[in-house]
Amino acid sequence: HFDYNKTVICIICFFFNATATTEIYTLSLHDALPISFSKTFLVSSLTLSVITLCLFKLASFDLWLHMKTGKLILETGSFPNTDPFSYTVKGIEWIAHEWLFGVTFYLLFQLVNDWGLVIIKVLLILLLQFLVLNGSETKIRNHWISVPLFFIALLFSRFRLLLRPHLFSLLFLALYYLAYRRFREGQKKWLLVYPISMLFWANIHAGSVFGLAFLFIVLLGELLLVFLPLGTDSPLSRKDITSLALALLVTLVASMVNPNGYHTILLPITLKTMQQIPNLQLIEWQPFTMGENPLLFLWLTIVSTWLIARFKRLNPSQVLLYLFYSFLLISARRGVPYWAFLTIPLLETSFSGLFRVKEGKPIWPALVGAHLLG
Repeated sequence: HFDYNKTVICIICFFFNATATTEIYTLSLHDALPISFSKTFLVSSLTLSVITLCLFKLASFDLWLHMKTGKLILETGSFPNTDPFSYTVKGIEWIAHEWLFGVTFYLLFQLVNDWGLVIIKVLLILLLQFLVLNGSETKIRNHWISVPLFFIALLFSRFRLLLRPHLFSLLFLALYYLAYRRFREGQKKWLLVYPISMLFWANIHAGSVFGLAFLFIVLLGELLLVFLPLGTDSPLSRKDITSLALALLVTLVASMVNPNGYHTILLPITLKTMQQIPNLQLIEWQPFTMGENPLLFLWLTIVSTWLIARFKRLNPSQVLLYLFYSFLLISARRGVPYWAFLTIPLLETSFSGLFRVKEGKPIWPALVGAHLLG
């Protein structure tokens, strides 16, 4: 029997107790605390946890609707613009903004059947693990911080880690942050990731509007950094800011390359507005209440308090991104994984300068014990 509440509490206490102890014994920002651990063991343990928690049967009814839509598109050779399935609202206008997901997974289903799709889902979440753990700045990357945080995020978000199009929005946002950090490290070609990936994203999920919001937030943050020096990043040059603005413009154009044009971008706003109409309310679009998930709100409070205390380690773009992800969390249940996973690189940045971890012989008993406890 998997005790969700006890597991989350144990991981949170273990993580922050270790962090507090580290701070006590750190003499200066340049002192290296000799914490011995095996990076390979940490990551492999997390990988095993991902497989264990995500290897369950397909439980989303939406998946079959998407695959049926994909089958319909392949059979008719056209994109539906009215609802062909519902009896009570048959003929009503319908935007099949997830058509590419439906077509792709209908074809995959013909090849690998249902358990094959389960394995594909696990592989996608492992890809998310890779993107998130490598999303922070190269010089401060610390798996001793990011691995426990990812496991906590996994526990909070498990109910949303279904094989549905929103999983790709989560992946693309993680990729966008990785590209942003690599661009800041001088690898300018990473800007190409934005428009190229948007060509797929805009046809997989209407969450592609989050990608445009991400680029706008990052651009605004970089402009603020010129006048408001925060964090460890130096301001971008005028040429780099212009390149970032151009990437936003090209990505905006790429987001229109879909059967529904700009309607795909506006769809999330339309759906959120529809939740005000009685009998049309979807549970996943409703906000969380504190009584419903007190541990999540406790974790939100802890993380927010920590980042407020350490906000000088973050640049304006990172601060604005945290506010954006927090808004997604508070506004709807479906925003939980966006906040839980995508804030991990920001938290990792906030810990920079407190301590450095030396590679050495792993503390096998402690690590194995902590993993088995989880």
